[in-house]
Amino acid sequence: ESVACCELLIELGHPRQAIAALNGVIEREGASASILLMKGQALSNTKQLADAIICARSAELLEPENTDILGFLAQCYGLQGRHEEVLEYLQKLAELMTEDKRVRKLIPLTMNKVGRKEEALKLLFKLDYESTENDEDYDEILSHIADIALSLGKLDIAERYTEKVLERLDGKDADALLRTGHIKLLQGDWKGCLDNYEQFVNLYCKQHNGDISSALSQWNKDRDMLIEKGIKESDLLLIRDIIIADSDNSTQQAQS
Repeated sequence: ESVACCELLIELGHPRQAIAALNGVIEREGASASILLMKGQALSNTKQLADAIICARSAELLEPENTDILGFLAQCYGLQGRHEEVLEYLQKLAELMTEDKRVRKLIPLTMNKVGRKEEALKLLFKLDYESTENDEDYDEILSHIADIALSLGKLDIAERYTEKVLERLDGKDADALLRTGHIKLLQGDWKGCLDNYEQFVNLYCKQHNGDISSALSQWNKDRDMLIEKGIKESDLLLIRDIIIADSDNSTQQAQS
């Protein structure tokens, strides 16, 4: 009954009261894995992530194959930006949940965050091979492959998978248009690059009800990657000016 009360307090958004109640349960009955996990969840809801992890790690010692505990620890480490630890717990989950595609997808995405890009790409290729075109997350998998391939300078792979996404979504994917612009730029195709950047800006503004500054902010996120791959900063500034000028001309034409 006390435990049910604690669960209700957490659900109703009263984690501090839940923590106090759970401390009482632990004093009276001892600390089970489920109680420690629940306390960890309540602590997490109050932004006490370090304490939440301590509780969950204690719960893990009691039940090392409890997937709820392992998943919670991966989530907490993710909130702390500790991606090596996230990867460790995702791999534990994958061993226990062999058919869970969501976990298997998160592993390469986390590998990418810790710089293990080649390994991440291989795992995503495997997911692509095992997926069907009707899978709900198929476009997402294709996009991740294209993104990582681009970051590795594998332009042929990035281009092929981006084209797949655009074909499947009738050209209505702003991220894919932006990526295509980057690919064309790295290939030295300025016309193709500017055409795709313009399409990206128009679609992004339409889908996000934003203006050109919000689209350019998104475009600018890849600036360091492009410079690292040999694009001059002066060229990027010129491209930015051309995008703005084209947008202004389009606006004036629409108003006239």
